[in-house]
Amino acid sequence: GLIIAADTSLEATNKITSVRTQYGFTTDAEFKFDTRSRPAGLSTTQFSQAKNEVLEACGELEVRFMAYAVHHGIAGMRRADIWLWALNTLLCQFDLFLQREKSHGICSVDRFENDLGLLKRIHQQGVEPKFWGGKLPHRLENIWCYSTININTTHLASMVDIVLGAFRYCVNEVVKKKSVVEV
Repeated sequence: GLIIAADTSLEATNKITSVRTQYGFTTDAEFKFDTRSRPAGLSTTQFSQAKNEVLEACGELEVRFMAYAVHHGIAGMRRADIWLWALNTLLCQFDLFLQREKSHGICSVDRFENDLGLLKRIHQQGVEPKFWGGKLPHRLENIWCYSTININTTHLASMVDIVLGAFRYCVNEVVKKKSVVEV
């Protein structure tokens, strides 16, 4: 996920609006990392340049990135449990970040099955105790609002998708083996 300071969120939104306009995105076109989502009429090079401008804006606006990575074979859980573990972990880390910054924040996540029910429970009770050694639910005191979004409900979702997609690309890209000469 991304951590975007409230006082720069409008500037971030405006930057993505500007990039969309510059590269000719229609108002209903998705702006995601995946090249398969590239609008017709936009070359792969132009699409890459648009994404690079969003990444550069993240640096300029001091947007922070949080990621949770685990090999599913190592996690040894059902896919739904892996996802919930990741959500709980990221929420706890966001809460700790806010605590260190002496701040509060909101959390908007992409839609998922039973999203509002789960976010309601987290808001009211904290994260699942089974993920934290069976202790009482861990309350997230610095997160005061939970919501769901999707790609065309806010341009900030495009920013998240592009940054996360770039991270996934870096982690998952197969490195071509070079021949090694032993000495």
